[in-house]
Amino acid sequence: MSIETIKLDHVQDILKVKDERILKGVKEFLDSLNQVAEPESKLYPMTVEELNARIDAAEEDFKYGRVTDSKDLLRTYTK
Repeated sequence: MSIETIKLDHVQDILKVKDERILKGVKEFLDSLNQVAEPESKLYPMTVEELNARIDAAEEDFKYGRVTDSKDLLRTYTK
């Protein structure tokens, strides 16, 4: 299946939606995807020090419970 066919299928599905909340949710989801997908020109390699700092921060977040359970995250996005 080509990407154009997939896009058309999704557009047809969206056109059938009658609930404004669902459409707003789709818009928010697409906006969030576009924020994550940075152009390659904005990407840069991390230094070892930057990588280690991110790992340390992630481990500290986990240690102090500053995490979101995947089930809670799924519940938030399926509402």
